[in-house]
Amino acid sequence: MAPPAVSTFLVRALVEVVERTGVLRTSLFERTKLEGSRLDDIARGFELSELRALSEGAIDLTKNESLGLRIAEEASEAAFDLVAHLATHGPTLREAIALCVQFQRLLMDGAALTMREEASTATIRCDFPRTSPRADRMLSELAMAGLLRLVRGFAGAEAKLSSVSFEHARPKGPARETYARIFGDKAKWSQASTELCIPRALLERKPLHDHPELYAVLHAQAEAKLDRMERGEGIAEKVKRHLLAMPPSRIPDMNVIARELSMSERSLRRKLAEEGAVYKDLRESVLSARAALMLKDPSRSLKEIAEALGFSDAAAFQRAFKRWRGLTPGQFKQSK
Repeated sequence: MAPPAVSTFLVRALVEVVERTGVLRTSLFERTKLEGSRLDDIARGFELSELRALSEGAIDLTKNESLGLRIAEEASEAAFDLVAHLATHGPTLREAIALCVQFQRLLMDGAALTMREEASTATIRCDFPRTSPRADRMLSELAMAGLLRLVRGFAGAEAKLSSVSFEHARPKGPARETYARIFGDKAKWSQASTELCIPRALLERKPLHDHPELYAVLHAQAEAKLDRMERGEGIAEKVKRHLLAMPPSRIPDMNVIARELSMSERSLRRKLAEEGAVYKDLRESVLSARAALMLKDPSRSLKEIAEALGFSDAAAFQRAFKRWRGLTPGQFKQSK
């Protein structure tokens, strides 16, 4: 399975905001040992590990631990590929969110948005491939503040949210004021998932600037682009992508994945078998890929990686990694 790809437009958004702080893009790319000219290659994209390096480098250079919030507020819609343009022109906010759910892959492969509606609220959950605590925090900030920006594009700047949940701990220092300015007193910390909860009535709101002709053109372009990405993709690949978007310590049983893919567990098992795949092996493949990515981060201990992957201790993780890769974590790090 190819490494999760991130849209070049998303990386451009990061660079755009970093430059506004007075940091040159050459400094960012020199720090991460990546080629800045790649920003001109829209089709290529970036690997998730490269986004992690750029995110952490940007946070260090700007000295802004809540950089994701600033990107969501300041980056132009053009920085978010077709998805933001299309969603902004959705017929209603409900349909705009459904478009984000449908086309999220254009922005980041392996990410997933889901929405559940209850009596008086609608909750939008964001799952995405994890790399490092700081990069994960930046992506969660970008997702939640970006969704709130979308909501207010339909419901107005004064639209109130019910709550916003973050998996990271309560921030310290100036970041707390930034969160309060954007989310008011509705933020929750150290939660099980990353979610934005809004009054359900807002879902019926229409865009403040309706443009049905542009919407039709953008929708056709997004469908064509997604079709090119998914052409020839089997069910095993879809399951892997779905698993990649989940926190590795909370990957569920197959019946949950089947339900989220709108099929029965029996149907999913049969379809996987037709491709010679087994759910348990796919799950371990995803955990192995996550572990390899985390081991590239010298700041993370084996204990931290074991906990992030859901193992009881470092020894259990080391045994599993040896089974997956034929190398111990230490040997794997030395081979890179």
